[in-house]
Amino acid sequence: MLLLLFPGGPAVVQMNVNVDGQPFRMAREKLVEELLASSDTDGDKKPTWPEAFANPRFPYSRLLASARTPAQKVATLKRYDRNSNGTMDVQEARTLIAQYGGGAAFLVRPNPYAGRQPDVKSVLDTDKDGVLSKQELAATEERLKSRDANDNDLLEASELGGGAAGLQYRQRSGRTRTTTSDVHLLGPTADLVAVFNSVKKKYAGKDGIITAASFPCMPKLVAELDSGEVIGFQLLKPNLVLDVNLGSGENSNQGITVKSATAPFDPKLASRKASNASLVLETIGLQLKVSTPTGTTRTYDYTRTAQSMITRYDTDKNGYIEKKELEKAAGAQYVVSQFAGWDTDADGKVFLKEIKASYDRMLAPRMSQITAISSSTGPSMFAAMDTTGDNRLSLREMRIAGDRLQSLDKNKDDKIGFEEMPGEIAIALSRGGAYYGQRTFIGRQRPSTVARPAT
Repeated sequence: MLLLLFPGGPAVVQMNVNVDGQPFRMAREKLVEELLASSDTDGDKKPTWPEAFANPRFPYSRLLASARTPAQKVATLKRYDRNSNGTMDVQEARTLIAQYGGGAAFLVRPNPYAGRQPDVKSVLDTDKDGVLSKQELAATEERLKSRDANDNDLLEASELGGGAAGLQYRQRSGRTRTTTSDVHLLGPTADLVAVFNSVKKKYAGKDGIITAASFPCMPKLVAELDSGEVIGFQLLKPNLVLDVNLGSGENSNQGITVKSATAPFDPKLASRKASNASLVLETIGLQLKVSTPTGTTRTYDYTRTAQSMITRYDTDKNGYIEKKELEKAAGAQYVVSQFAGWDTDADGKVFLKEIKASYDRMLAPRMSQITAISSSTGPSMFAAMDTTGDNRLSLREMRIAGDRLQSLDKNKDDKIGFEEMPGEIAIALSRGGAYYGQRTFIGRQRPSTVARPAT
């Protein structure tokens, strides 16, 4: 379940995600079963952490490789044995797999490559009612000039700040980037504090209070949320239900289908099927784009890696590696520690297929994960004022900015409502975590809906 922060109010979207026709969680639960089995070496149907530590064929032997001393083993056991009873339960197994898989079986992450829209609306909307009135538009020049921090008669986009609530995103390099998102995960793993902060920043009035007027498309929603408590979002019926199938092969039946829809979505959307695995839905003031990877899902073949091991350490050239061959090889201490994990049938011989299978097992947690990478672009009012397209406003452009924005008033009611300031929310679903194929599937997105004055 996802919470989408639309201009007209928050909406709940349920995604029924399958991989090759099977519920996506089945892959992760299969790994849990395998992990528990490897921690029950005596066959008493009671998996324990000591048995896992003692099993050289424990699937995540890298964890145990660092726990060489008694003190290290105690620290590792304390970290994962949450109830300190020595037994590995299902939830503890899931936690361990999540560490190796980069997180839970379903993740929502903001796209760190998506640019941020200058926050023109919050600068001009002084009464925080979500509408730019005639008086506020008349004060456009003055409000924009007040943001010229270095007083050089040039207003850089950066001086206006970003549009949506900033989120911290840690990259593989260790650097932290701030990006934006109007998409949040609901359910047992939801961060309700983050949800509350985003909802409040998006919809609260000048006094910091959310009222029925905060949700112009769904005014009754505040009452349904039990006096505005964010926990109420967990109990709401979804406004949109999508069936999503992610395939893993060239001939997979990949695509998206709308199963049901209610306001703010058009109920007539039901049973609509996406074309080319990309579904675009228009709502009041916003466009929602949901997509799955184009082409064949990226796969990983470790045959060459396994073959390089055989070539390097099979000194007698009989087609397999024996432990004594590793012990004699220079600089192979780490590989020696991996031998038992490779030798799954315990015959003292390691063949290419066994080495390849060990690498597949290490990757399995990540490949059992579904990641929804989101990006949000607010109303591109800055583009309407930036007549030269140089990403800054000159003194002349600030002077005529009010008139430029006034032309966005399509219904001629002397104000600009949220429906006249369209934005976009994009969600791309993929297997294998946020780092696998992310730039291919999403890349740097440009707003598909840009507010431009009539000419």
